Amino acid sequence: MISPGTGKFFNSVNVTITSPTPGATIHYTTNSSVPTENDPEIASGGTLLITSTTVVRARAWRPGMFPSGTSFAGFETTAPNGPPVVFLEQNPPAPNLVAAFDSVLRTTDPFFVVNPANLLRNPNDPNTRVVIFVLNLDLFLGETPAAVTINLTDSNNGIHNVPAEDVRPIPGGPGFTQVTFRLPNNLPAGTCQVKVVAHNLTSNVGAIRITQ
Repeated sequence: MISPGTGKFFNSVNVTITSPTPGATIHYTTNSSVPTENDPEIASGGTLLITSTTVVRARAWRPGMFPSGTSFAGFETTAPNGPPVVFLEQNPPAPNLVAAFDSVLRTTDPFFVVNPANLLRNPNDPNTRVVIFVLNLDLFLGETPAAVTINLTDSNNGIHNVPAEDVRPIPGGPGFTQVTFRLPNNLPAGTCQVKVVAHNLTSNVGAIRITQ
């Protein structure tokens, strides 16, 4: 088994190779050839660091058993197609507002930092989760939502770099990705500037309003 499976990555990706058969010996190749027992060996659960477009093939042997079939996965290095783009309201009640909503109440801006509805759902962390929509944003193989940062500049010019909690493409949508992030503690009331940072690229600037 090769994990993750075929896909695209940015810079590098760690690929794990495993066999469920105790005592099996795994051999692998990265030159598109079928592995033999003369090829490099890797322990089950071991990882390969892939930094360029590569096809990984792996096969397992155990004495007294037939060799396994050959598993393979292709990994393609790629780069973002320009910076992310935060989607703005089309007819906003205030300038430059981001199209955003509260992930629990489904209400739009302005947002409470601590949402009373969250006190019942999650009393240990009742802060509002805001959902925004971003174009030209993808998570590559091996990346978690925390690879995306939401940069907030509050009404007092304080800067907050918040990791995304959830990043997912919208099925059937025109290339939009839905990004969910937590409003940080003690965010003051007023207009808060919003940017999205991913793969060392920074989006356009939008705004959300914070209320108390």
